[in-house]
Amino acid sequence: MIDYLEPYRQWCGQLKPTSKGGYLALCPSHNDTKPSLHINPKNGTYLHKCFSCDESGDSFIVANDYLSLSDSSDYAIHRIKKQKIKPYSNGIPLQNSTKKEATDLIPDSIVKEYNATLMDKPQLCDWGISPKTMKDFLLGYDTTQKKIVIPIPNGSGSYYTIKAHKGFQFPDNSNKENKFFPFDKIKKYDKKKTLFICGGEKDCIVGTEHLKHQFATVTGGENSEPTNKGYWTYVNGFATYIVIYDNDETGRKGAVKIGQAILRYNPTAKVLIAQWGKSLPDKWDIAEAVKQNKVETIHQAIDNAIDVEPPLDGGMMAVGNHSEQRINETKEVEELEHMSFGQLLQSGFKAPKIIIHEILQEKSVSLIGGCSGIGKSWIGLNLAICIANGRPLFNHFTVEQPRKVLLAQFELDNGQVLERCKLLTQNMSDDEIRKTSENFDYIILKDNQAFSDRWDAIDNKLSQGSWDVLIVDNLYTSVDTQYDLSNNQHCIEVVAKIDKITEKHSIATSIITHHKKGLKKTQIDMDDILGGATLTRYCSNVFQIKNSLRDTDWRVSMITKVRGEESHLVEIPFVLKFKDGWFEKGDVISNETLHYLDEKERWEIAMVKDMKDYQKNDREEWTRKRLWKFLSTQKGWEQTPSHETKVTRFITKCMSWSLLEKVGHNNYIITDSDLMGS
Repeated sequence: MIDYLEPYRQWCGQLKPTSKGGYLALCPSHNDTKPSLHINPKNGTYLHKCFSCDESGDSFIVANDYLSLSDSSDYAIHRIKKQKIKPYSNGIPLQNSTKKEATDLIPDSIVKEYNATLMDKPQLCDWGISPKTMKDFLLGYDTTQKKIVIPIPNGSGSYYTIKAHKGFQFPDNSNKENKFFPFDKIKKYDKKKTLFICGGEKDCIVGTEHLKHQFATVTGGENSEPTNKGYWTYVNGFATYIVIYDNDETGRKGAVKIGQAILRYNPTAKVLIAQWGKSLPDKWDIAEAVKQNKVETIHQAIDNAIDVEPPLDGGMMAVGNHSEQRINETKEVEELEHMSFGQLLQSGFKAPKIIIHEILQEKSVSLIGGCSGIGKSWIGLNLAICIANGRPLFNHFTVEQPRKVLLAQFELDNGQVLERCKLLTQNMSDDEIRKTSENFDYIILKDNQAFSDRWDAIDNKLSQGSWDVLIVDNLYTSVDTQYDLSNNQHCIEVVAKIDKITEKHSIATSIITHHKKGLKKTQIDMDDILGGATLTRYCSNVFQIKNSLRDTDWRVSMITKVRGEESHLVEIPFVLKFKDGWFEKGDVISNETLHYLDEKERWEIAMVKDMKDYQKNDREEWTRKRLWKFLSTQKGWEQTPSHETKVTRFITKCMSWSLLEKVGHNNYIITDSDLMGS
């Protein structure tokens, strides 16, 4: 006797019996986390249907098409090979042979054809939207199904699939993965404004027209979330999200689920769940509120929104009266080992050796961070050459011994790197050039490598040779564009990959990275680094650099973190001077703020310089009376009450900047501040 259930056991694995004689299983045709495939006996065989992705068929389809069993014909009814059920396509050509190859995009002509049908009779759409909105979203009408159809855009002018309203997605070989809608509009949304996540394409489109907000939805329904990280690219990065799902139990649970997912990708975002009024009927939603001219119920739901917060147990919890859901993830617990104090004293543990004092040590990761356009790639080349030949970095920081170094440079093209290296050799001895040639290797940048993830390729390259130090320039261009380094979760994934490679190859890694935008004129802080504390906590050493407006060849530099050795320069700003490709350490900076002031903000410095030229000898005392005598030679400095106040502020500011030193009551001298040098 033939067991018609056997193909399902092989295809699905575990089958869960139901009270009606059927079975439930995880659907292999999509990333199913909760059994949604229903398998039921009928006419001597078994039929299946997934209520998440519309997968359907019978025992023979599974045995023949999905498992390719040699005896698949046995599972056709009465051992007669059954005609495979032809999936609905409405005449759209099927390019692929199986559902599992769902990669084709929908031809633009098909989408426009459906839209033209609807635009001929816009009254076929009873959603309460204008023909302009129908055209904008390219809504269509399928005369075969007699349904409104919605093209699901990919954000690049093409379409993944077509979805029938309250129906299924077609054609059969199209990309039916759960994703966000509408990609083409989401990618243009203002990240500073709230993103509203609603329940279904109809609510999304109706809300967009009538509420004028930024709307998105999930194509898989309210109890689902996209599992493909690529579909989150345009949705991530908003400061605030409000989920407004249907007023029923499915909607409430689904809102918590998608809220949790949003927080997982955007831990610092504010995520809220709108709360419908208790007097509203079951299944009330945006479209119904608009239809019944009760838009105020939507505004009230938004005003009463509650937070989604991460609880201590690692799940997510919605705080409010309507629902509470905790989702706990089973995690593999790390096995911790211990030893006694005596055993520790007898152990052979060794601290990492220093490669460059205060900058880099063995088997660790260091960061070099700075704003755009300040010469970070020059620093990367300086660093590589100094490690290779033993020359002190910045003519100050000691390199213990020459070591093998590999530079993965993804910022400049190969020709630019060559030109810079030639310039650098002009100030290198023959011995330094020889040692550098022996120890310094360069990864050639290929034209087709722009903005793809390079860390797997770096891992592979490190397996082919033996290097002590890896330099990556820079972090932003070394990872795939799907990673947003300002996103904590994305940064954690990148750090985990770097840590794995560093440990695997027992190599020291120095990563050049960017500062966050808008910080060029603020004092250096470790939190300036893109990736924040997630990145800086992981690293052993952090060196940062910004432009100085005092001199085009000067940079403001600071060591903001050192682990494993004493440093007298931690959080002490100092000058780096740039000449002929080489950076050289200069003096310690007494007042960092002044290096970020432009000419209009630095009139006080120019004034003190003129005062210095006015005096006959150094360290002459300036009284307020003498200062007014000097100011009388300057245009626009009549001795008025308002100018008296301005002089008081001038003296106070110059003292705070260490330009003037108070030596007595109303007596001051001009200092030898480094700010007087330009």
